[in-house]
Amino acid sequence: MVRCGWLIAFTLAMGFSTEVKADLSSFDLKATPAKGAVLDKLKSDVEVVIAALQASREQLRRAHFKLTDYRVEGTDSSQVVFDIESSTSFDRDKHLLRVECHRTRPTPLALKFTYIENSKQAFFYNHQGIFNILNPGYLKSHDYPPINIDHIGIGLYYNYLLRGQQDWQGFDFLKKIILEQGRLVGLYHKNRNVIIDYFADESQLVRFQVTLDESRDFVPLSVEVISFDKTLKVWREEQSTKTTWGKVEGIWLPETLASTLDFPPRQLALRFQWLSVNKEFDETLFTRESISLPKGTYIADSTLKPDRSVLVEIVGRPTGSDYLNLKKRRSSSSRRWLLGTSTGILIFAAYVIVARRRRA
Repeated sequence: MVRCGWLIAFTLAMGFSTEVKADLSSFDLKATPAKGAVLDKLKSDVEVVIAALQASREQLRRAHFKLTDYRVEGTDSSQVVFDIESSTSFDRDKHLLRVECHRTRPTPLALKFTYIENSKQAFFYNHQGIFNILNPGYLKSHDYPPINIDHIGIGLYYNYLLRGQQDWQGFDFLKKIILEQGRLVGLYHKNRNVIIDYFADESQLVRFQVTLDESRDFVPLSVEVISFDKTLKVWREEQSTKTTWGKVEGIWLPETLASTLDFPPRQLALRFQWLSVNKEFDETLFTRESISLPKGTYIADSTLKPDRSVLVEIVGRPTGSDYLNLKKRRSSSSRRWLLGTSTGILIFAAYVIVARRRRA
């Protein structure tokens, strides 16, 4: 999709497993939130770590990558498997985004779309005869939102991808989650990694450990989540996410991500293939004309009316003002037919009434 004379790709093991679990043994279950001077020092250290992570993520300004998204949902006895393949190109500085997504399983629920966004408009084509003109930001509310590379490795990814969690709102948001909403327990250094340990909030019923690699620009390696079962009075594993990284063009980028949610049972695996990193795009790739629409495609504009889409064109049929005038003529003809029919009915009714009176 990107016009470039070279290819960067990671060879990813096809047997990559989503079977990851939070490790209760890595938590000191008797630990309590830090206080006083200890807490102040912890907050300062966490801010330094997040700043380092942010600096490493901001090196990536534009890229083209392919993604394989493998999901398993349900229970052990009843599972649904989803396979989604997508190609994404983005330029942060110029507000350009193109996503081509195709869900290959389950076959009866096949999904395919192409989405383009620039600073002024967005376009969504479902490859089933409908093309929508939209306002920028539309895809964020879609069932398959664009992957935010900043978010990979540092949050509850499975829920995020399924729209179950609040949208990623940047690194200031991350600091707020940990330093204000959360209750810090500790920050540990182990095997060139740094581990941030905190409760989700003052209830202290959910606890996180985020592990980052100090030797690789603080890229996130794992997030483990445990929760306290108030009925059984025990801690249990809730969610675990593991991320692997590789260096491309001097930047650490995700290779694979595996996430498991305990309840409801969920598994997720992502595989990234990086085709272009920080290379300029041909901007015609992000225009409406770059999507080839077959004859008969309905083009609707959702930016004209606040409450509905307006049909503005059918590819291969009368368009623009001619098409709109045709609708008006049809509407006027319908009104004239209704008026004529109503008048006829009234005349007939009057005739019947007069005839009855004469007979009486």
